[in-house]
Amino acid sequence: MTDNDNLNKGLGTWGLTAFYVSSIVGVGILVVPGIAYQLAGPASLVSWLVLILVSFPLAYLFSRISMRYPNNGGIVYFIRLRFGKPLGQATGFLLTLTMIVGNPVMGIASARYFFHLFDIAPDVGLLLAGAFGFMLISVLFNMVKLQLNSRIQLGLLGLLLAGLISIVIFAVPHYRIESMTPFVPNGWGAVGTAMVVCLYSFLGWENVSSIAEEVRDPARTYKQAMIISVIIVGVLYLALASSIVLTIPYEGGGVEELAIAKLLVLISSPQAALFGNLAAILLMVLCTNAWVLSASRFISSLGRDGVLPSFLNKTSRRTNVPYYSLFFLLISYGVVLLLLFLANGQEKELMLFANGSFVLVYLLAFLASYKHFGSRYADSFAVISLLFCCVSLYFIGWIALLPIIFIIIQILYQRRRSAHVQQNL
Repeated sequence: MTDNDNLNKGLGTWGLTAFYVSSIVGVGILVVPGIAYQLAGPASLVSWLVLILVSFPLAYLFSRISMRYPNNGGIVYFIRLRFGKPLGQATGFLLTLTMIVGNPVMGIASARYFFHLFDIAPDVGLLLAGAFGFMLISVLFNMVKLQLNSRIQLGLLGLLLAGLISIVIFAVPHYRIESMTPFVPNGWGAVGTAMVVCLYSFLGWENVSSIAEEVRDPARTYKQAMIISVIIVGVLYLALASSIVLTIPYEGGGVEELAIAKLLVLISSPQAALFGNLAAILLMVLCTNAWVLSASRFISSLGRDGVLPSFLNKTSRRTNVPYYSLFFLLISYGVVLLLLFLANGQEKELMLFANGSFVLVYLLAFLASYKHFGSRYADSFAVISLLFCCVSLYFIGWIALLPIIFIIIQILYQRRRSAHVQQNL
């Protein structure tokens, strides 16, 4: 093992694109279009168009941060540079906790689809055991060298995208323009509600900033990968949402998450719905792989910077993988799932806390970006992104206060500890 001071820069444009797209396109691409259609009818397409446009400023700012400051601390490193060590460390602790608490939700989702594939109705214990199994798979996957990891991720993602594009192509002969009327069956307020639902399909643009030290020529690679990824994600979401709207008659409460399954049955055969379950599992595994990768590099960087114990910064001489941070994550995921089992809780609370924490960190990063890059476009994008964060926190509700309180307590603790150290000198 060696200290993680000089990571190999082996990740190029397409490898980075694979992690970009994997971080954004999770199982939500199979579920959210149907839910949005249920809420707003054909007008849900307006929600997708707006969010595709808004996603570019977010992706642009996060890529600019990585291009200017290629550090595995990601946006937390940038916040520390701009706002000082106390807020930077508090944000680092918050994001670490959020990744530990939030990532197992993807394992739970994978386990649900896996058991559904075999018509098994698991109890809570079996479901959470399955979730830990999927988290273990992602941890093991990330123990291989990053260059090999990215090639496998890119290959699997390519096959999956080809399958999703095939669904859209085969759906075209079944398009019915009369499905677009009435266009706004539930009023324009429902379009806003659908937009909030669709919003979380576009979170994750910051995720790849935590592998910036392993990217070749960050200034060029991040720019290219960001543009390619925004186009892929935007076209894919809009194409699938349009196929649902133009093929499945609007039935109010009758669509929901079954939309893709209904679409598959309509354009092929009832057995084709099996592809939906397999695609959902593969999507979740790819997405989990990307988030575990980001978490391991982020925690390793905090170990290097003295925010977390230094042993978390140890890496393998052969593969350059931070094994200790991955082992730490695996143990932490197990603890979170065990606590969830003992409390008989639901993953919804974990999701809301994680979403609130991420949006708060986004807000701090966009505040730090404003008037920093010396670009009128960057400043305009920062304002748009800040408005996005404020609206998101409002809809998340009271649970968004928890990460704010956490950061305040952390800063007060650090100040008290610093004053105590000064008194003893």
